[in-house]
Amino acid sequence: MRRTARVYLNDLNVGKSKIVREFLGQCHDVMQYFVDLFWQRQDFSGKLADLPTVHRAKKKFGITTRLGQALAKQASECVFSQHKKDRKRKPQLKWHTVTLFYHFATIEPFEKKGFDWCVKLIGSGAPKLVIPLKSTSVINQRLAQGWQLSKTIRMGLKKGRLWIDLIFEKVRPPLRTSGQVVGMDSNYKNGVVFSDSQVVGEDIYQRIQGFQKRQKHTHAEIKSMLGQVLKKVDWSSIKILSIEDLKKVKQGKRGTFSHPNELKPPRLSLICSCGVLSDSNA
Repeated sequence: MRRTARVYLNDLNVGKSKIVREFLGQCHDVMQYFVDLFWQRQDFSGKLADLPTVHRAKKKFGITTRLGQALAKQASECVFSQHKKDRKRKPQLKWHTVTLFYHFATIEPFEKKGFDWCVKLIGSGAPKLVIPLKSTSVINQRLAQGWQLSKTIRMGLKKGRLWIDLIFEKVRPPLRTSGQVVGMDSNYKNGVVFSDSQVVGEDIYQRIQGFQKRQKHTHAEIKSMLGQVLKKVDWSSIKILSIEDLKKVKQGKRGTFSHPNELKPPRLSLICSCGVLSDSNA
């Protein structure tokens, strides 16, 4: 299992900020170059690029082979993911985001006062730089719960703000073999209702009604509220959670009504509290 904790680099000095922004801009341009190249070639495999392809970018942008391989891999995965969608359009990278493996960066405790961690960019195509970080409640909580800090980080620039995602890893617990199968229905007005008589989130509808029109981050707030209420559910006796999948249920039905004989049963996703078990027609 993986989780992330984002830290904004608000305390980074002007000189280091400029270096990081220039590096992210270069990575963005290189990845978009690879995206265009893979899309033109109709290469949707998601696999590693061959060395001749990497060397083309190395010559064009003046990067190292190792950085070129890493950026080509991320671009290839982006193209692969986009091609799996129904609307197959060439990706246009909007944000400046790059994943840096241990070849490019290390994470260490910060020895001086004022900061808790530091990310060291160690070269191999990345600038040699030390970026100090202050710990957050999310980072402290992850470490207290037994999560291990990964050697990989994600760095990005969004709406003018620099950030780093620390990635935490933990072994997935085994799926439960005992307990009951419980159905769940998410209702906009009545909350989340379970077949074992549990109901949570009944007050969400009233809270949403209090939102101002065109309020920013509305969807993010609703998602956060749902996450908070789901923590109130008693999962101790649940082995499998069955959720109705209504995706594309009305596809091709706009303005029409299906004949009763043509109606198909909804798909049910059988989900254990620890992970997905199966996804099949009911």
